[in-house]
Amino acid sequence: MYMVGEMVARAAVRKKAASPYHIKWFDENAWVNGSENKVTYVQKKYDGTHIQLSWKYGARGHRGGVPNELAINGLVFLEEYDEKFRDLLEFLRSNEEVVVTIELFGSKLTPAGYHRDWPKQFDFRVLDLYFLGSWLPPVQWMNVVPNPAHTEIVEIVDLETLKKWALSPDWYEGAVLKQYGDDFSQDQYYVGNGLRIAKFKPKELLSVPDRFSHGRLRELFVEVKDELDKNPNATVNDIMNYLERAHPELLGKNRNKTMNIVSQIVKWYRYAR
Repeated sequence: MYMVGEMVARAAVRKKAASPYHIKWFDENAWVNGSENKVTYVQKKYDGTHIQLSWKYGARGHRGGVPNELAINGLVFLEEYDEKFRDLLEFLRSNEEVVVTIELFGSKLTPAGYHRDWPKQFDFRVLDLYFLGSWLPPVQWMNVVPNPAHTEIVEIVDLETLKKWALSPDWYEGAVLKQYGDDFSQDQYYVGNGLRIAKFKPKELLSVPDRFSHGRLRELFVEVKDELDKNPNATVNDIMNYLERAHPELLGKNRNKTMNIVSQIVKWYRYAR
């Protein structure tokens, strides 16, 4: 039996060790004000889906449950054809308390289309590693696991350099910023277990239609479009439920008004673009 099959089966019956996290948008002032002068790790943002893998706790999709059919097919494909992925599975089997987050992507799994010409149907990069209650900085594991995500390590976040990276074609969707420590509890970017994280996607913001391009509407537009890229059949209610779970800060004070805007974005996505 495939190791992936065993891990998917475990996810259906066992509790998760680490809660999946949703990533808020990067704002330079908010990020710097809460950074405590810590080292920042900046990773390429691949265009796929997050998967948590653990020998003990199973394989989970980005919402914490069993991965969807396409993702499971991708994991099975990698186990059969990708030696580095089999090495990762063996590493997890030998270290069963470890949880890794990977990005699963490729020419068959690229919601926004950045990897349509990728040479492999499915590929992966390791984004994070969780052990005994904490997400660990990449310097502690990137030489241990196969295929770590491309990561730049910076002392100070320089916006111009960040833009240069995030707008580069080989940074795909953009950049993800991460800091590690146990003193971020009151910070908007803190997702728990020692991880502070934000995403920076200037390419997406540049492509927003004019009527959705002002203030927080831009971020709402991109979040709704991202969700529709992953699930084209999602209803307005599905998307509102997703926003309430993942990005309540984008809903504003008037839920009905936000729902109307989401409806407009869905119509644009399906009929006007």
